[in-house]
Amino acid sequence: MSIALIMPDRDPRGLAENIRALDDSVQVECWPDIAEPARVRMAVAWHQPEGVLAALPNLEVVSSFGAGVDGLLADPGLPANAAVARIVYPGLVAQMSEYVIAAWLAWRRRLWEFARQQSERRWAPSVQRAGNTVGLLGLGELGCAAARRLVGLGHDVLGWSRTPKDLPGVESFTGDEGLEGMAARSDCLVCLLPLTDSTRGILRASLFEAVRPGCFLINVGRGGHLVEGDLIPALDAGRLGGACLDVFAEEPLPADHPFWSDPRIHLTPHVASMTDEKAAAAHVVEDWRRILEGRPVAHPVERQRGY
Repeated sequence: MSIALIMPDRDPRGLAENIRALDDSVQVECWPDIAEPARVRMAVAWHQPEGVLAALPNLEVVSSFGAGVDGLLADPGLPANAAVARIVYPGLVAQMSEYVIAAWLAWRRRLWEFARQQSERRWAPSVQRAGNTVGLLGLGELGCAAARRLVGLGHDVLGWSRTPKDLPGVESFTGDEGLEGMAARSDCLVCLLPLTDSTRGILRASLFEAVRPGCFLINVGRGGHLVEGDLIPALDAGRLGGACLDVFAEEPLPADHPFWSDPRIHLTPHVASMTDEKAAAAHVVEDWRRILEGRPVAHPVERQRGY
């Protein structure tokens, strides 16, 4: 019995070493060097090539290397009977909250603006932007953590989710009317949603028309949440005041993409929350032991919901 690490765009050997350090009885194989596909009972995958999972006949669990699972669920070769899991741990959640807060405060306190002024050797003091209300799209594990941190900093926090949530200091919204109602009151709109059929393209012109004028947009969900062609027109119209994007429809972002040269759009290369190999190894070993004991994985995914 073995665990297969299938991550073609990164070196899996560090993760394999960390897994073996925690439990030297675990046999770990790094794709494409899988000696006996029939022995693989668990796979940890990220950007796996299509067809690789289907070639593992006894796969019981497939775990995403990160919190997002849209790449797994979109794979037509994902075995129908395999459980789908994701890696979530406190450090991963904390990173995301810190990124959201850092991006919002950098905008509110005009830090990006002052950085440009420094490059121009220009001294131009100005007060911070008005507005203290942050609307969160998504109140899952990541969204709830960000909400708690923002409430603790004294912000007015609104949250939109599939079902109503009861979080101290957070006003809950649901449904299409709730989405527009929340957007209309938000000085900052943050997307922390999983990417599903119902959330794809949710950041689009109709939503931007509903936001409070000058709203700042942060997308740390998935690139598929944003209709990219609708962003610059919303900025030009003043519906949005700026944006911070960490995820994109195509990654790496093509060199000729218009987002690169627009000073109103701040880009980071999908780094809002990055999986630590040591923490991920502990998660993988825990799920491996659960498999051997016939117990459910620690963070299961409901395929129909997409998260």
